[in-house]
Amino acid sequence: MIYTITLNPALDKEYIVPKLSTNKVLRSSSIQTDYGGKGFNVSRMLASFGTASIAVGFIGGASGEILRDGLEGMGMRTDFVEVSGETRTIVSVVSSVDEQYIKVNETGAHIIGMSSYAYLLAKALGINNEESELIRNAAPMHDVEKIGIPGATLVIPVGHKKHLLFRSEFTKNCV
Repeated sequence: MIYTITLNPALDKEYIVPKLSTNKVLRSSSIQTDYGGKGFNVSRMLASFGTASIAVGFIGGASGEILRDGLEGMGMRTDFVEVSGETRTIVSVVSSVDEQYIKVNETGAHIIGMSSYAYLLAKALGINNEESELIRNAAPMHDVEKIGIPGATLVIPVGHKKHLLFRSEFTKNCV
């Protein structure tokens, strides 16, 4: 069995508005919710190839329950460790006119604690000591690919325009 680990999952919410404005109430024309985490993306891709996996990680609070229910509703197998506190939420507000956006990422649980949890999870899954230590040491680097990379680089071009590619658009044929 393949286990995918998501140490810092998120409930992703994208609000589409006609135009971004400051100091003004914006009304969204649509809202999309997705279940974010790199391990979840891997599980979705594995499912698209007909390979079973179990998504494991840490969730907490009402948003954690929404995340679990959403993934299981998509047919994904999960086995989460429940932690105190709330699973983080990521909010994106995107203009439908010019595709400009504002994105706010909550930090999530303290990464050192996540490193310890990752180590314990690896041990519980029967992973040997050396590899469990590697997992513990690698856990704080879960977002290292974003350090020092300009935001424009992380925006995925679609057609002739650039915009945020919402995870569910990317993986819509996976599960």
